Amino acid sequence: MTAFITSGLALRKPFAARRCVRARRRVSPRASSTILPPPTKEVDPAARIPPHVRDFLSRAPGNALQNLLRADDAWEKFRNSHANPTDPPRVVHTYDAQLGATRPTYDVVVCGGTLGIFVATALQRMGRRVAVVEQGPLKGRDQDWNISRDEIFHALRPLGLSDEEIEETIVNEFNPMRVAFTHGDGFSTHVNDVLNIGVSPSLLIDKVRDRFLAEGGSLYDFCRFKAVDVFEDAARVTIVPRRPQTKDATGGAAGAGGSGQFEQGAAASMDEDISFSTKLVIDCMGNFSPIAGQSRRGSWTKP
Repeated sequence: MTAFITSGLALRKPFAARRCVRARRRVSPRASSTILPPPTKEVDPAARIPPHVRDFLSRAPGNALQNLLRADDAWEKFRNSHANPTDPPRVVHTYDAQLGATRPTYDVVVCGGTLGIFVATALQRMGRRVAVVEQGPLKGRDQDWNISRDEIFHALRPLGLSDEEIEETIVNEFNPMRVAFTHGDGFSTHVNDVLNIGVSPSLLIDKVRDRFLAEGGSLYDFCRFKAVDVFEDAARVTIVPRRPQTKDATGGAAGAGGSGQFEQGAAASMDEDISFSTKLVIDCMGNFSPIAGQSRRGSWTKP
């Protein structure tokens, strides 16, 4: 029996709805009855960000401001494509037939490496045969993740990382944290040991990736997910190898700590697709996942 897991994150509108108000014009009886709309002006995307936020992000490591603008642009395109679908991509196909794989290539295939590498490593250490598919290099960004010290050790020890290795990923620590409410009487308080450490995604993902490979896992980086065919006895995953444009390409996951750009085209597709069979497919590609996108458009129901 084939199982399938998708992120299926709820779609949220990234922008508040805007109401356009057109000024009335006096039209002379002798004038033409046709009124041309005023010419549209190009708006600097950065102008939509409050100045103090723009200033802070411009000084943050990892090109935080540019990444935010790319994310904003990607959400705009994503929203428009969802509101006005033309030809929804179909990447999941189901068949009432047997694939005929006596022993699938993998027990689990995880699509999306930035978050997927963690669940993949846990499953690999449990004795499963696991593969991870990532469209770019599997690496994290420079901007920190915030978490509590107890949580990071609780999460990473089962993956085989030593306490010393976990400590190396913690790049800053601070106490206490101030919690304030701007409404009402403006109540505020301070808490200790809550989201008070910064973890480097770049260091952390490097260590977990190395542990995954040391445990015998398979990594298909620079490989774009193309499709999955779900049969009664197994699933067949097809990926497209991608050739980096440069040796130092920094494409990759576009969110959740990934280092990559939001635009497509960080690597060129190569000649032949790669297909392999599996018992379980886990979608960790997030809101931009083509699997989740197909499900949202109603052209496929998760089995």
